[in-house]
Amino acid sequence: MNFTGRAGQASCACAGGPANARMIPTADPKLRFMAIEFTLSPSLLRGAWHTERAKIRADLIMQKAARIVQARSPDDPFEDHCWKDVIPDDVIELYSNYRREVGVGPSPALVAIDLYELVYQGGAKPVPQVMKVYPNSCGEHAWAAIAPTKRLFAAARAAGLPVFYSTGDTRPQSQPKNVRATRRQGVRIDRELYAIRPEFKPRPEDVVITKVRASAFFGTPLAAHLTQLGVQSVIVCGESTSGCVRASAVDAYSLGFHVTLVEECCFDRSPLSHKVNLFDMHHKYADVLHVDEVVRHLEGLRAQA
Repeated sequence: MNFTGRAGQASCACAGGPANARMIPTADPKLRFMAIEFTLSPSLLRGAWHTERAKIRADLIMQKAARIVQARSPDDPFEDHCWKDVIPDDVIELYSNYRREVGVGPSPALVAIDLYELVYQGGAKPVPQVMKVYPNSCGEHAWAAIAPTKRLFAAARAAGLPVFYSTGDTRPQSQPKNVRATRRQGVRIDRELYAIRPEFKPRPEDVVITKVRASAFFGTPLAAHLTQLGVQSVIVCGESTSGCVRASAVDAYSLGFHVTLVEECCFDRSPLSHKVNLFDMHHKYADVLHVDEVVRHLEGLRAQA
């Protein structure tokens, strides 16, 4: 079966003849199409339509068409995220097969990626302004994420979640001279700037993972610690969305953990990189949720305890 489609119309080539689907427009701005009308050729009606196989194919057509309708709905909760102003409708439609139920997975832990002093340097100012003096700063984007991230930490601790941090490994003997987490050039960093921000100061029971690469999992004992604690899911926050957060999220997914990314608690130097990477990870590797949704889930876990 081959499915093709464009705005308002879809078609399918099936055994026995073609099937055409026409999406009927509606004036309701919340729903682009109110119905899907199918026209089946006489040969299909006479033959394959009466077989179980043809019924299954027709059902698949309906499911595909329904996904397209949902993907275009302006109130679609699956796409109700920060990328709506940069990802066009036709691209969202290309990713319609990734639509699914999303949420926080079972037995979660909080994993905070690189919430160290380095990225807060220069204060809550535009990145182009602060990076002239502090080239590693995420400026206003880092500072905007502090309040929601504090909410996330408070909810995670109240629910009894294990809390893990990652930061750079600053030990002179821990890496060869030319090994770096990224290919960023010409920047020397004071080791003290890899200390976690006071707002998120680790507690004695927390675990701080030091790393030399982008991912908090690569070359570290993080996966082993999570497995030993019976953790099945990770709730990820931190920076940068396009760098260490993405690398850690993809590794976590590859290792079999359910991954939740908290939109307001992740940040990047570039808003565009932040939005595009969240969009891509949401459809492929992780469930991107709003902080309100995650906090509400964690409060539910606390109530059940």
